[in-house]
Amino acid sequence: MSETYTFSNGVTIINVTPHPLTFLDRDEAITVPTSGILINAKPIETIVRGGIPTMVKTTFTASQEDEEKLSQIETSYSGILPIGSIIAAQAFPGRVFAMCPAPGFERVPPAEKRMSVEKFTTFETEIKYLKNYIITEFCPWGDDCSYVVHDISDIQHALDNWCYQNSINSKEEAEAQYMCNGAGISITGYDINLLKWPNQK
Repeated sequence: MSETYTFSNGVTIINVTPHPLTFLDRDEAITVPTSGILINAKPIETIVRGGIPTMVKTTFTASQEDEEKLSQIETSYSGILPIGSIIAAQAFPGRVFAMCPAPGFERVPPAEKRMSVEKFTTFETEIKYLKNYIITEFCPWGDDCSYVVHDISDIQHALDNWCYQNSINSKEEAEAQYMCNGAGISITGYDINLLKWPNQK
């Protein structure tokens, strides 16, 4: 599979643009080469108001080929952020992310630009749990989870809702019902034992 890069803060990316990307990581300029996988999108214009001038709304859609390439990345890696163009990020909201300038590099010529390793742009209306915060073999609250994850309390809230909806009272019941170890949860930077099941409250 193609080359990835992990920054000092633990964020791992794969460059799905056609050119190298330069980031600022602890005051050091880091150039991440292209992975050889290009994720792109096609602009689609919808007329909002006709006449002269004509007003259009532009949206971006992805081809089946790009969908398959992105799915391969997601299958092959856990906790990785595909970094693409602003167009690709709009075509794949919450799956491809665009860059933000590092502080102090907002208004510099392109050749001098340095991008942030702490912040990225998404066009997802509500950020789903990010795999670089939670790495799961099996997500008990479903792939369509829409909880914003900032800390352990958000994960606990998601787990509480899933238990309530599925009448699950303990980790043992979840393991028995879904044949998984501890509901398949591992949390980067957190102790899994901090999560409480209904029978522990």
